[in-house]
Amino acid sequence: MSGSAKSTDTKTTPHHSSQDKVRMPGDVRANHGDRQVSEPYYSRLRSDRRNKPPREETRKFHLAALLWLSVISLLLVPMATLLDIPIARWCHADMLPQEVGKMLDLSLIYAHGSGIFLILVAILMMAPTKRWKMPRLATLALGSGAVATLVKMFVLRPRPNSLRLDLATNEHAWIWSFDWTLSRVAEYDAGMRAFPSGYLATATALTVGLWIVVPRGRPLFLAFCIGTMLQRMYCGSHFLSDLFGSAAVGLGWCYICYHPKLIGNIFDKMEAVQRPKRRTANVGESSFATPSSHLSANATISERTATTSPKPSFTKDPLPSVMASQRTMPPSNNSKSLNQTQHSIGRHTSESKTPIVPTNETSREPTDASKASQNRSADGGEPKAA
Repeated sequence: MSGSAKSTDTKTTPHHSSQDKVRMPGDVRANHGDRQVSEPYYSRLRSDRRNKPPREETRKFHLAALLWLSVISLLLVPMATLLDIPIARWCHADMLPQEVGKMLDLSLIYAHGSGIFLILVAILMMAPTKRWKMPRLATLALGSGAVATLVKMFVLRPRPNSLRLDLATNEHAWIWSFDWTLSRVAEYDAGMRAFPSGYLATATALTVGLWIVVPRGRPLFLAFCIGTMLQRMYCGSHFLSDLFGSAAVGLGWCYICYHPKLIGNIFDKMEAVQRPKRRTANVGESSFATPSSHLSANATISERTATTSPKPSFTKDPLPSVMASQRTMPPSNNSKSLNQTQHSIGRHTSESKTPIVPTNETSREPTDASKASQNRSADGGEPKAA
């Protein structure tokens, strides 16, 4: 090689043998700084964070958000009253297509008792690990409807379908009366119990609960909640201001059910159930390792069979074709190695290892031992004197 030849730098990649670490199925290793951490480690970490209750700061933020949303919804009630009559007139004109109206009617099952039961059963069957969260969901859905019914006993407000909307003005939207002494509870009139909506209060609380329990279905739950709101307003059962008040009732009930110093403390204790930890395979162990009890049982069985049953010994005779070839074919130079191979495979004895020197029978000379045996046989078996 000449000196002008340029040396090339070769990059070598480290090779990890299978003895250093057993690669588990689906174990994709990722670089984490100076160390290597397997992908299942991150999945277990995410699952542990998901199963654990939220941190104190996160819980405070959620509770503050629920409280502020409830207050904002309640403050929007007097502002939405200015739009109650125009929106009620448009809904009474039935301007939407018939298919849209049927779709809105079907969305009402989301806030109905039968729909809530089907939703809880579906979650229990499809996600049995979240069964301890079902009591809180049931309390959110049913409790918010009960609170809305309780508020209706004190507030008297007419429904849109009980008014002549063609003659009604904005003053009719401000017809509010409160029965603090419950003197008119006996004469219950459904046309004067518009505030708040029990269906929307139930749908709001159920949506908040499902938003936390089943995060993947958040768009669907929100769509059902909005559909319930539009259906109650389109059918003429509630004004827009009634729906904002219903949302405030549902959010306030969610705040009570999630606050740790209120009812939320009971549900937190029910949901804080320690789940069994999954057993992970260590380095150098097989992914299909059997329990120790099974290993000990298999070991004892193998020891018993090894002591009781003797080791079988097999003797195999040379093949007939090989014997025929030895008889017919003259010995060649390679017959020594062939005979040694046959004896080592067939008999496994020490005699097979002795070399056999092929000689020509026509040119073979009698040895001393053969001469002595011939003389002995000729003299009757007696040795001949010298």
